Amino acid sequence: MAITLTKYIYPIPREVILSKHFEYSIDNPRTPEEIQYIKEYIHPALTRHYESNKPDYNPMLSATFAISNLREYSKGRDEYVYEYLLNNKETSIEDIISQCWIIIRYNDNGEFEKASKDRNIFFDIFFTDAKYAYWEKYNSLLSYCQVLSLLIHDDKHNYSGDSFVLLKSRRIFFTLLTIPMKL
Repeated sequence: MAITLTKYIYPIPREVILSKHFEYSIDNPRTPEEIQYIKEYIHPALTRHYESNKPDYNPMLSATFAISNLREYSKGRDEYVYEYLLNNKETSIEDIISQCWIIIRYNDNGEFEKASKDRNIFFDIFFTDAKYAYWEKYNSLLSYCQVLSLLIHDDKHNYSGDSFVLLKSRRIFFTLLTIPMKL
């Protein structure tokens, strides 16, 4: 199974099946490898010390306040979220976000796992004809999520037709597999 990121961060107690036929589901990362992939993706954004138009902006502090607000908001509304955040209040914000990021799992015949362990397979997926079968699977997932986003949106007149999938290209997420990172 492969994963890709959505635009949402929220602790969920178990995997939610989107399609049995296509083998799509949403979940939080459950393995150390999945959590590490996400941590490597978000690390640069959380450790950036400034934005050009906001010199005093601290992304880590903002994320800390957002998690705290979510914990208080979920009290009495979503017991699982409240308990999760309460039990992890000493956990780093980067770890909480990485563990709570909502991901989509999909069947890629093991290519994601193979590519994460072998750079030659990674390069095959991007630079040989083998890439077409892989990209077809990912594009099918994107199309499915686009339709699902259209059917479930609640933005009324503000809906812009955007999907809940964060990464429009697998290349962005796969690049993490090739960059050793020390946290």
